[in-house]
Amino acid sequence: MKRERLHFFPNEPSLLKKGVRFAVGTSFWWSPAFLMSVLDWGTLPMAVYYGLLGGSMIHPSFRSVVLDANSIFWGVYDRFMTSRDVSAVLRETMINAGLTEKRVKERYDYLNGKSLGKEEVIIYPAVGIEKDEANYYLRFRMLPGQTKKQWESKVDAFVQALSGRLVGCEIGEGCVSMTVNYKPFTGDEPYYKRDEDPYLILGYEPGQLVRWEFNKYPHCLIVGPTGSGKSTFMRNLLIQFPRSWTLRILDGKRIEFPFMRRYGYDVAVGADAFVRYVDEAQREVERRAKMLEERGINEYRDAGLEPYFLLVDEFIYLIEEVPSQKPRGGQSEREKVWVKLQDIALRGRALYS
Repeated sequence: MKRERLHFFPNEPSLLKKGVRFAVGTSFWWSPAFLMSVLDWGTLPMAVYYGLLGGSMIHPSFRSVVLDANSIFWGVYDRFMTSRDVSAVLRETMINAGLTEKRVKERYDYLNGKSLGKEEVIIYPAVGIEKDEANYYLRFRMLPGQTKKQWESKVDAFVQALSGRLVGCEIGEGCVSMTVNYKPFTGDEPYYKRDEDPYLILGYEPGQLVRWEFNKYPHCLIVGPTGSGKSTFMRNLLIQFPRSWTLRILDGKRIEFPFMRRYGYDVAVGADAFVRYVDEAQREVERRAKMLEERGINEYRDAGLEPYFLLVDEFIYLIEEVPSQKPRGGQSEREKVWVKLQDIALRGRALYS
């Protein structure tokens, strides 16, 4: 999600500042008329311009263009007002939480060379604010003399003041960073991955998407009772796969994934396909292991290789279909499959996922 930077106001902005920002925000509508008046073009060009502008609002395609253009200007005012509102909440919270200092400052009239008396001013920690569609990202620079313990006991005050939930907080050396979720994700649509980085989105949690970075955490266990949605969850993962990744799907029940062939996915059913795909994956392990050994590296992406996935749904159905009869002096087909799966699991992490 794209973040936008907000400004922290130590004091309530003046009416003049608010008026200027509002004028900028609405300038898309009034500035052409003002410019035509300055140039003394008369009322006819104004009437034509605003007539065309009003007519363009009728058609959905043109209306979206006009509204997008207006949002460029209105966004300036909207960010200003959001900054003002959030700043007011943060100022009040810091004062009530005892995280500010009061200092006496002497006012001086440099033009006339005389003192105007003393006034008390409030010193706030330096504040950085960013915002996206669900979270506020706050960063505070502690005032001299403040401690981690002081801030640890006040974090919840900021969360409550912003009517949100705490996503994360880090209190370091002189700095405090916190993420406050003010608007929950709906999660009503599947997530579509737009890049080829090695991760998949597992779902949503307060304030953020949950990423599975499978290079760092190579194991993912999906469990649940019958009918709880395990296969549906896996389908939501599969639609994120970039086409450059290798994905082989084995459907033990023969009903959950075959329809995905229509969308270009490699889906197979039955014991013969199971054995064939396991053989193929094990050969890929050997190929990649040899390549990495020759190049003196131990990470598949360093060799320009892409992730390789073998997805087995209802494994027990498939393994039970593989013949278990042993030929004289040899291994059964099922035992061979087990040996290859062990090799894939043991060496696979560094080689392809």
